[in-house]
Amino acid sequence: MRQRFDKIYTTHLSKDATGLYELDFTQKVALVFGNEHGGLSEETIALADGNFLIPQVGIIKSLNISVACAVSVYEAFRQKRDAGHYNAPQLDNTSYQVLKEQWGLITED
Repeated sequence: MRQRFDKIYTTHLSKDATGLYELDFTQKVALVFGNEHGGLSEETIALADGNFLIPQVGIIKSLNISVACAVSVYEAFRQKRDAGHYNAPQLDNTSYQVLKEQWGLITED
């Protein structure tokens, strides 16, 4: 992961956790989520660049993993979209056509 991402953040309720909306998703960022019951290992937390949390109001301080992932991925999308990351194709035309064929998006008449 270190070779592919600029920053690695874990979901961990800690006093030094950064709010999701403060992360810079215009960089290459990896988010590591723990499950609702066991969370993440101390080793995983120690290897990360920091922890993040999704700001919430009220008594409950966590979301189930599917909701937490969805909220986080949408925030990453929003930041990348606003920064113009999706204004131009990221794949060359040949790679794009191969993917479309693999995903069944090209049908022969």
